[in-house]
Amino acid sequence: MKYCNTCATTKDISDFNKNKTTKEGVNSKCRSCDKQYKKDNAKKFAAYSKEWKLANPEKLAAIRKKYKQANPEKSAACSKLWRQKNSKQDAATKKKYQQENPDKVNASNAKRRAAKENRVPEWLNEARKTQITALYTQARKLTTLTGIQFHVDHIVPLQGQNVSGLHIPDNLQILTEHENCSKSNKF
Repeated sequence: MKYCNTCATTKDISDFNKNKTTKEGVNSKCRSCDKQYKKDNAKKFAAYSKEWKLANPEKLAAIRKKYKQANPEKSAACSKLWRQKNSKQDAATKKKYQQENPDKVNASNAKRRAAKENRVPEWLNEARKTQITALYTQARKLTTLTGIQFHVDHIVPLQGQNVSGLHIPDNLQILTEHENCSKSNKF
């Protein structure tokens, strides 16, 4: 049993949050009082948090990096959800990055082109090459007709982490821009 200094009641020790810095190993106020305190001072805590983040960008980056490495699936899902909710802001950020970093964008495009060329098998005949061209033409027509941007996507990515596909008609599909970008480089 422990006495809560805020509500002046004695409660079971399990009703108190852990705190290694205290003698008993728990806070002096019970969970319900602590929760109420945080609710009453939410603006104060938010301001402190914002101030700390601005003052400690390196520490914040290290914390985020460590979390992302420890929770890759959860982090990816969270990022995907944010991009879906903020698609205009995400597009503006990407456009700004491309304008400010043309060298990096060109290097990335060159790498992809090289990978694409290495992923075209020698046995791909002219009829199959014509099928690939037809898919790109169909995607452009769909974009023109609907006003929605369509992409030709590789089902098995050309630069996948575990497996890499080929640039052949059987590995291509037409998706909306949103579907293709959210799929990213995943199988």
